[in-house]
Amino acid sequence: MASASTIAAGTRDIVTLTFNVSGSGATAISLTGDSPVAREVADLNANVLGASFVGGSFNIILPAGLNAAGMERPADGSLRLVVRNSEGTPVTAAQAAKYVVHVTSNLGGAWTVLPNTLVVENGALKIVDPAANGPGLRLYKLVETP
Repeated sequence: MASASTIAAGTRDIVTLTFNVSGSGATAISLTGDSPVAREVADLNANVLGASFVGGSFNIILPAGLNAAGMERPADGSLRLVVRNSEGTPVTAAQAAKYVVHVTSNLGGAWTVLPNTLVVENGALKIVDPAANGPGLRLYKLVETP
């Protein structure tokens, strides 16, 4: 922001982090510490204000045999998470039928099923979320159905 600028009071998205995960299995991501930038909150005149920070970490886990292959953001604003078979073979509709997508806005909150979100396109399984361009955090997990 420009000097002498402030953020209006209220809940605001200040930073959005995007992780591109490659490979399969668990990928640990840690959100702690003061590197590369020290954590602090300052007022309009750069006076440090009191604040507390809570670090955390989480794991991204894909079912065995699947690899994260990237993310797409089509013109309609939806989000597409791309998953491929780890051995390079095309993902099939039969494979896609074995999974359901769950979504939450809070890691400690309840997960709900995100219906009609799996698409097989060009040999990849794509998780399509039209609501991803809205405000707030959205977390996903791919769950194998029994």
